[in-house]
Amino acid sequence: MERLFSLFFVIVVLLIGCSQSNRISELTDKRWKATEILYKDISTYESIEEEVYLNFDEDGNLSGSTGCNKFNGSYKLERNKITLDAGTMTKMMCYGSAEMDFLEALRQTTEFKIEGQNLYLLKDSKAVMKLTH
Repeated sequence: MERLFSLFFVIVVLLIGCSQSNRISELTDKRWKATEILYKDISTYESIEEEVYLNFDEDGNLSGSTGCNKFNGSYKLERNKITLDAGTMTKMMCYGSAEMDFLEALRQTTEFKIEGQNLYLLKDSKAVMKLTH
């Protein structure tokens, strides 16, 4: 009986590890470009100096652009939950940019889903940011 329990435990651990690895690979090696932030289309922002995007790597690093400033931070993935931290950021002044909403959406994000080419960052199952690759 003890061997059966040990075998079951090993199988569960392997399945969780594979599932986590698959979730990470869905995010990485893509440049995710924002199309909506906090329920607003990206085109409604007055001044966007450059593309608003996120990059995830396999080591938990997060980088990208707010449309004004670039940043290097981290993300943490645990089962269906995700935590995003923009970390360090350049400090250019940009009026009318998406930056404040972008950073707020990152702070609010607790989970994500991918449908086709779209990544949805979610809070309470509602998309706070939509990105595409």
